[in-house]
Amino acid sequence: MSYADVLSLFPLPVFSSVLEDVDGEEVYKNLELEKFNKTSQSKSQEDSTDSYITEDLYILEKYTELKKSIERNLEVYVRKVLTHSKANCKITTSWATLTPQGGSGQIHKHCNSWISGVYYPHATDGICFHRPQTSNWSLEKDEWNAFNSDIWKIEPVSNTLLIFPSLLQHSILKNKSDKNRYSIAFNALPIGRFGQGDSTVYISAK
Repeated sequence: MSYADVLSLFPLPVFSSVLEDVDGEEVYKNLELEKFNKTSQSKSQEDSTDSYITEDLYILEKYTELKKSIERNLEVYVRKVLTHSKANCKITTSWATLTPQGGSGQIHKHCNSWISGVYYPHATDGICFHRPQTSNWSLEKDEWNAFNSDIWKIEPVSNTLLIFPSLLQHSILKNKSDKNRYSIAFNALPIGRFGQGDSTVYISAK
């Protein structure tokens, strides 16, 4: 029998961690008091299910312990998963989302960002990640796996943090529970000077 090998080329890493040092119940109660507006997608698409986002785009500044926990996990993701051992990054924007009963969210990605993430204080139906390029062929599969799937669903338990590349498209799954779903999302950029010559960029830590 000849030797065969299968390469998983250019995988996109989705990091999952349960934040045991964060009080998810307290976060959820505080999120119920935040002011939300309809997302731009909800306003512009007639067939879109309503979804909401906070006016505050720096909301993690109100949740000190949660932010510290996210930053610790971001460091693990950047240095251990992506192996940028000397790199640091900062959270640039953060916001809360509200998905009402029966609500869902459109497919999207986060522009002008390197790494994105989302925190769920309660267990939820979750999030769906979408393959950047899909096949034109629709053939019956014996089983679904990372090589033949166009979507990948994750159902987070309470206090779950997900971190992923900002270019990875994702959507918010339908809220099948009997109460509102809250989450806190964020974007992050590397800190420092990168590149050479006319391709040099400097991102301040402030």
